[in-house]
Amino acid sequence: MTRPAQFLDTLNAWTTEAAATLPAPSRLLLQALCRIEEPDRDSTTLDGNWADLWRRLDQPDDPPPLAAAVAPLVAAALIAAEPANPSDPSTFVRYRIHPGIAEAIHAATPQSITAAVDADLAAWWTAVAIRDIEQEQTGQDTSQLVVRAGLAAVPYLLRRHDWDTASRLLEQALTRDPYSPVTAQTVIPSLRCIAEATGEPKDLSVLAAALRRVDPSEAEILLRRACDQATTGGDHSLAAAAVGHLANLLRDQGRLRDALILADQQIEYTRQAGLGAWTQLSNQGQRLQILGWLGHHEQVLTDLSVLRDRLAVLPEQPADNDAVDPWNVRAVILNTGYAAAVALRRWQQALDLNDEITTIKRRRGASAYETARARFNNCPPLLRLGRLTEVDHLLLDCQDVFETVSDIAGLGKVFGARAELEDQRGHLQGATECGRTAQRLIYIHREPRDVAVSHHNLANYLSHSVGDPAEHRAHRLAATLLFHLTDDTHRLTGALYLLAADLHRDPHSPDVLTLPTTLLEVIRLVDAGDGVHFGDLVATLCPDLDTADQALANLLATAATLPDKPAEHIVERLQM
Repeated sequence: MTRPAQFLDTLNAWTTEAAATLPAPSRLLLQALCRIEEPDRDSTTLDGNWADLWRRLDQPDDPPPLAAAVAPLVAAALIAAEPANPSDPSTFVRYRIHPGIAEAIHAATPQSITAAVDADLAAWWTAVAIRDIEQEQTGQDTSQLVVRAGLAAVPYLLRRHDWDTASRLLEQALTRDPYSPVTAQTVIPSLRCIAEATGEPKDLSVLAAALRRVDPSEAEILLRRACDQATTGGDHSLAAAAVGHLANLLRDQGRLRDALILADQQIEYTRQAGLGAWTQLSNQGQRLQILGWLGHHEQVLTDLSVLRDRLAVLPEQPADNDAVDPWNVRAVILNTGYAAAVALRRWQQALDLNDEITTIKRRRGASAYETARARFNNCPPLLRLGRLTEVDHLLLDCQDVFETVSDIAGLGKVFGARAELEDQRGHLQGATECGRTAQRLIYIHREPRDVAVSHHNLANYLSHSVGDPAEHRAHRLAATLLFHLTDDTHRLTGALYLLAADLHRDPHSPDVLTLPTTLLEVIRLVDAGDGVHFGDLVATLCPDLDTADQALANLLATAATLPDKPAEHIVERLQM
């Protein structure tokens, strides 16, 4: 009986002998394949890197075609070439290598070759990520491509000790998939490696960003440590950044008053760091946002007047000691004012602010897509002012632009607004149908808070029509649970009051016993819609479904204790 060690020795000897007989280009290709990560062993990745690797290693003449270099490897049984789609030979090919063969070849590969492979793949995947980020500016949804490319680049960057680039790409992945525990768990080991290697406060901050959803307690500890290290080292700039991240963390947890205190600390650290006027104004804008989430809308509009005076006198270009985009600062401040005006039902003021935002975008040479996204925010105030014909025309314009750039999330919002338009016109069936269409589109993008709003609004339309009360209750519970799981405390308050109103409505009706009260019942009713995957989304946000089910039971119990009329400040329809 052959022992495992004897088998590996035999395989190693056979591999070494077989590789020695290969043509030099095929041997180099095999060494490269055994160095790169297993998911990258395909013809698409090799097509993008074979010629660059050849030149990087100063090989003579031009590289042979990839197929010619692969053929001897397949003939020698060192690799297997498997088309991704056997029925279509034109599809890309995966290259399979026995782990024992890969280990034997890798152990004998010169360091100069492994270093060249790492450098080439790191540069290639980084370039792919940057390209996909740039394409986002045209309206294309490339967020998942950015995540894929960034994660693929990281192993090579870590081998090269390029901590900074690896950290930036992992941060980009987190930014584009902020609610996924799967993405967070994927990047955390690499970010820990980076933080341990550098000990830098900035790297502790990025690691904390990954931990925000899966372990907010550790994230808070790391951010406070980063801030302490930065202030001890006299680096007030890094301290300002760490405190800003910590303020966002506490904001997401609903600890808004603590977040406001930290926002004030960030303003002071930024001043001590001597950062530019635009950076200081950016901090003021973040503070303004928190005031808005606290419900201090009158204060927001008062402070807005002061900040707009400062905006009027600042130069268009940031200073060398500014690390912010002036347009983003301006947009945050004006958008916060717009949201406060909407909350206070000052519809004309909201329109004026949004028109100002749109005008600025046009002056900056914004694309038709960017302009349409800004104009779309005119819908809520126009609807409340009863200017329904203008809303109709605006939605047609936005839908045309969003369809051109395939902005699925934008189209979902258009149909969501059209549902409200139909509701105001008294067309309950049309409102419900548009609400369902909006929900299907929004589920494609799967931004949890937008999904929650779609369930919330659809529940409202169903409550006004003669339909299935169980479905109406299921969508209400789905929205409430999602607001809870995403820590959207402001919207959760409104949802609980509306749920309370539902619970107090005809409590002795024979339908009551058939209304859903558990997570599985809600999933069964909600997921009946084509393209709606509520159960999958809940599992992403809270992998332990028993915990989610208990959370739903707690929310129902809380709603049952609330007054039977929604508070006056609760607005039934929410905007995405």
